Amino acid sequence: ICKKFAPVLNQIVIDYAEKDVAFLLLNPMENETVEDCKGAIERYKFTARYISDPSGAIAKSLRVNSTGDCFVLDSSRTLRYRGAVSDQFGFGYNLDAPRITYLRDAIDSVIAGGNVFYPATWAPGCLLEFEATKATGEVTWHNRVSRIVQENCQDCHRAGENGPFELMTYEDVKGNRSMVKRQVKQRLMPPWFANPEHGDFSNDRSLSDEDREALIGWIDDGCPEGDPKDAVAPKNWAEGWKIGKPEVVFQIPKEMTIPATGAVEYQYINVETTFEEDRWVQAMEIRPTAPQVVHHVLVFLKYPRNHPRADEQPQDRGGLNGYFMGMVPGQGDITFPEGQGKFLPKGATMVFQIHYTTNGEEAVDQTKLGMIFCKERPETEITTTGISNVFFEIPPGAENHEVKAIFIAKKKMRLLSLMPHMHVRGKAYKYVAKLPDGTEKVLLDVPRYDFNWQ
Repeated sequence: ICKKFAPVLNQIVIDYAEKDVAFLLLNPMENETVEDCKGAIERYKFTARYISDPSGAIAKSLRVNSTGDCFVLDSSRTLRYRGAVSDQFGFGYNLDAPRITYLRDAIDSVIAGGNVFYPATWAPGCLLEFEATKATGEVTWHNRVSRIVQENCQDCHRAGENGPFELMTYEDVKGNRSMVKRQVKQRLMPPWFANPEHGDFSNDRSLSDEDREALIGWIDDGCPEGDPKDAVAPKNWAEGWKIGKPEVVFQIPKEMTIPATGAVEYQYINVETTFEEDRWVQAMEIRPTAPQVVHHVLVFLKYPRNHPRADEQPQDRGGLNGYFMGMVPGQGDITFPEGQGKFLPKGATMVFQIHYTTNGEEAVDQTKLGMIFCKERPETEITTTGISNVFFEIPPGAENHEVKAIFIAKKKMRLLSLMPHMHVRGKAYKYVAKLPDGTEKVLLDVPRYDFNWQ
């Protein structure tokens, strides 16, 4: 597989020659001599720097998994991407052209100062096994902790987002160190409630054991700042819209005043669309103007009565049958891959369901929904379907009353995401797929459900 990617890598090196990108080709095979490496350079016409690493020292430090692994580091030597060159070649398949150019896309994102859309993928190639090297030396803010915080905390803990305090600087983290330690030690932050024994999720927010130990140990050591020369490169956080500039923005028609105290009933607000033709949505983002008091937002669609697909419209039932778009703390945007999109019928009415919670201070909100459209009709339509059961009673005193809901897939489909939802009496949640051969597979297990985090 690596041989097939050789011409692709050569072209990437050429294409980025004038963009201040350095390339290093690493050969970690202990059984290949220097002469073997020279032969490979000549045979595949490599022009990038080529290093023989028979001891695996460099490969160990990078935790290489296969010979196809690629790594993209920014100017501060922070790892921004690891994975495949593209999806063109793999075990048992050869495409005429790649559908996703992971490596190029990652390099472009780093050059532009943005987030890498796919920060990690599996890289097909010969499997390698190295004993992981343990970090040595003092852990400091600049050489380690700043990277942990930037990657795992700052998406919410920055100005304009819904974290209760900022964690953007050394002073921010040091000043809140006691609370940071408590939340991280109890595995309450970053918030992630899925049982790790079942499934790997692309939006897993949990800290690795190593990062968790490093962060707690750093606080216990007195929060050493370290050498600024080791500082992480600043991240270009999107000002406003994370999906980029929307092509259209819908906003609830009037400002909503949320009192300082008390309970606020769910708000259902209609917003009309004015499109004269059907649209397909590539990316969406819900942005409350007062996120600190918004528990969640769901957006439903009402089709015009005379629309050709009006009979396909699900009755929303408050979200029980699915929704068009949703927002919960820390997750209010979605971008579908090329070739996928959500259907937005012409003349549709959008119904915003907004759950406000008071926080001791009066706030004013006027929630927005931004959209970017597909350039053409996508090959795959994304739909959201609810699986619910409202016909049950919990016996008095029952501690663990089980309630089941079933969805039967009547045609072949690909499952992209799951969103468990209950209210305050919900304790645990589990999705189980019963396959055609009778076997069962746990798709998602949430052993400690918390309504505050959906």
